[in-house]
Amino acid sequence: MSTPADRDKRIALLIDADNSPANKIDLILTELAALGVANVRRAYGNWKKDALKGWEKLLHEHAIRPMQQFDYSKGKNASDMAMVIDAMELLYTDRPDAFGIVSSDADFTPLVMHLRAKGAAVYGFGNQQTPAPFVNACSRFLYLDKLDGGAAAHQQRLSPAQLKQDAKLVSLLRHAVQGAANEDGWATVGVVGQQIRNQASFDPRNYGFATLSRLLEATQLFDLKREGNTLWVRDRRDAKPAPRGEAPRHEHRVESRPEPARAERAPRVEPALEAVAERGVEPQAAPAEQAEAAVAAVEAEAPAPKRRAPRKKAAAVPAVAVAAEPVAAESAAVADAEPKPRARRPRAKPAAKAAKAG
Repeated sequence: MSTPADRDKRIALLIDADNSPANKIDLILTELAALGVANVRRAYGNWKKDALKGWEKLLHEHAIRPMQQFDYSKGKNASDMAMVIDAMELLYTDRPDAFGIVSSDADFTPLVMHLRAKGAAVYGFGNQQTPAPFVNACSRFLYLDKLDGGAAAHQQRLSPAQLKQDAKLVSLLRHAVQGAANEDGWATVGVVGQQIRNQASFDPRNYGFATLSRLLEATQLFDLKREGNTLWVRDRRDAKPAPRGEAPRHEHRVESRPEPARAERAPRVEPALEAVAERGVEPQAAPAEQAEAAVAAVEAEAPAPKRRAPRKKAAAVPAVAVAAEPVAAESAAVADAEPKPRARRPRAKPAAKAAKAG
């Protein structure tokens, strides 16, 4: 992903037409457009050769300046030397921010190393047979057959097993993640990509993946997570499993519940019912008037409590109420009054007993 600073980069594009296919120039320019502005575009070759006839139309279409270089001896072309001279001149005069070198010839390796030593980035483009020294010398090298990004590139995508067998790739990715990781082992994918670019020439499309994050996920060696717009990666070897036998801790929130209101004391009806029974009244079958009369009689016989405030009369019970309800209400009043035991009747005198016996 390019940044505003990248889009302002001035790039000098130098093409070795003798060792590059003409039908890839569209894709090369599209790739460079994401990295900066290719304001210098030159293609080198002996344009009298029939092998370069396919370049003519594309040179005009993409405003690429053809640089004619005759062959001074059979089997040797002087285009490589002409490219090196122009690159050195551009480096010290125009001072571009980066160079795009399109070639599969390892003879450009010393040139690339010198350009990078002077602070210029070098983006290389070539075929699969490009020697490793030239590939590794570039800031970024992209194989031309990976630029399609279509079905052909998808078919060449490597499987997880194949990616794991590439010891060089696995080492590069793991060292980059470790170098960019924080204390808990996680690193942003953007910083990891920068670490990789600082170490070697690398492009995930060379392995059949459009982005670095997809390549990291495909290896099955890393964990990825997204937080907002930031993608994080961690080496699975750094994941710390929970200790055995220890259950994960969870926070429990206990909600305070209001205490239930105390139940009102049930009225004590047993003493009142017993007193009614002594009068020979059956509360279940007696009408409301008889029950009230019986309870009143019991209250009359019981001694009145001392210094007791007058009690309010209970609300009248509807006529349709059952007989048990007024009995229960009046019984509660008797219970609250806490009556004393009923006074015993005085015993008859002995004389009265004798007279009765005579």
